[in-house]
Amino acid sequence: VPRTVAVRTLARLEAWQDTPLPRLPAGEPLLGGVGVLELQSLCPFRAAAEQRLGARPLERPRLGLDPRDRGQLAHAAQAAFWREVRSHATLLALGPEGRERAVVAAIDEAFATLGEDRRRTRLHALERAWLQRAMLALLEIELARAPFVVIEREAERTLVLGGRRLEVRVDRLDRLDDGSTVLIDYKTGRADPMRWTGDRPDQPQLPAYAAHLPETPVVVAFARVACAEPGFSGLAARPALVPGARTTAEFRHDALRDRPWDNLVDEWRRVTTELAEGYATGRADVDPAEGACRYCRLGGFCRVENRVAEAEAEAEAA
Repeated sequence: VPRTVAVRTLARLEAWQDTPLPRLPAGEPLLGGVGVLELQSLCPFRAAAEQRLGARPLERPRLGLDPRDRGQLAHAAQAAFWREVRSHATLLALGPEGRERAVVAAIDEAFATLGEDRRRTRLHALERAWLQRAMLALLEIELARAPFVVIEREAERTLVLGGRRLEVRVDRLDRLDDGSTVLIDYKTGRADPMRWTGDRPDQPQLPAYAAHLPETPVVVAFARVACAEPGFSGLAARPALVPGARTTAEFRHDALRDRPWDNLVDEWRRVTTELAEGYATGRADVDPAEGACRYCRLGGFCRVENRVAEAEAEAEAA
């Protein structure tokens, strides 16, 4: 008997029911930083698979610098720059040539973390030139801001969500003249708050910081470190605080339009706490948010495409 026939003859179908992972012990912190909340919002299964089961897709060869390395270098250069410059007033006083020298020195410090053999390559010379142009372009927009002082750079903080500790790193926190704060997160890629309301927010790290830091900021914004379309995008409690950060009155859809700032922050506090609790209790159902599967490479693990195909086949049969 051919082996394929024997295998088919012995095959048995077994019923399978998805169950949650075990609840994390009481008091155990949430490992993985704010990425836990983002993954739980995108898809509970992906959060459980990556953070608790250690599932990883196979690495793919890339041309150029890995996006993670590019992001780390940009963060390091921004931190080094603002450690020295410190304030909007100093930024103005430097003038164009002084700003360029300060940017070059910050990039030198960031790239010093790489091995000497890597720093000498043509690829990294191109990356340095790109980062220099991107930082200078963003600084032109920083110049148009109201006066500020940078009070924190790459600061490690501990947030508490539903009794669970979450270790995070805040990219930047500015202090305005009136004493209020501006929360900034650097991005070298997509950086738009597409969906910061509802129970499944998109990129919820800034809402989580705003809701759980001791002092609620008046602006939460991404800062795009990019040569094309550099600048800020986010939300603000009041107009004209940061270019590109809009108030709720400037939005048309009902989820944001004219909402009081405190009300929005209260929602962020509730939603991010619920995401943390869902992760801690072991919720791991395959429930991707809209568009979440587009950038996920664990489809062979959750088999969501198979489930969609089966559901469509059942619908056609009915």
